[in-house]
Amino acid sequence: MTPPANLPDLPYELLASILIDASSAAPQIFCISISHVCRRLRQFALSLPQLWTHVSNYQTLDEVDTFLARSKDEKLVVYLLAMRRDGSNCQQFLKRVVPHRARWRVFGFKANELRRRFFFELAKIPRESASKRVQLPALEKLDLQCYDPSYELDEDLQMWGVLYFWKPWEMPNLRDVTISMVDENVSEDWHAFASWTLWGALGIFGTWSFPSST
Repeated sequence: MTPPANLPDLPYELLASILIDASSAAPQIFCISISHVCRRLRQFALSLPQLWTHVSNYQTLDEVDTFLARSKDEKLVVYLLAMRRDGSNCQQFLKRVVPHRARWRVFGFKANELRRRFFFELAKIPRESASKRVQLPALEKLDLQCYDPSYELDEDLQMWGVLYFWKPWEMPNLRDVTISMVDENVSEDWHAFASWTLWGALGIFGTWSFPSST
């Protein structure tokens, strides 16, 4: 049998594996690029919802809508970024991704300057009426690198209690945590995680639901 001469002619399972692995370095750019190479690869890329699962507020809103639609029911990797002088916003982005929070697999918030609006918007994520908690059943990784000592002195954040927006989050499948603003007194439940990194001694740990250590 003559082996396929072109990438699009490879067997479906092999090509799917290659594209998913290749997309890991820069998934958002890769998905758009590969879908514009040729008709065959475009059709193939559109048939793989796993390729379209990474969204961030650095994308255009049209791109976010496209990725959410094409990812279908796959779990999502959601990143909120507020890097110095980038002019990024979050309100319209969160309006789009919050309705999909039941399939968030990873949530990250990375900031290196104070953005009050980001904290206020995250604190507004709807809670379940019965439990008064934000239900994130699929969340496996929480990556919060958004702390600055000046936040502790910000009267608006303190007055409205939004600095620790994640306190009411219910995350039964959480396994991997990186946080830059938690208390030093770590609960024993943290030992159930595959990996965790804690930065700083300021902040309030709050009451979360953690996976069992057994």
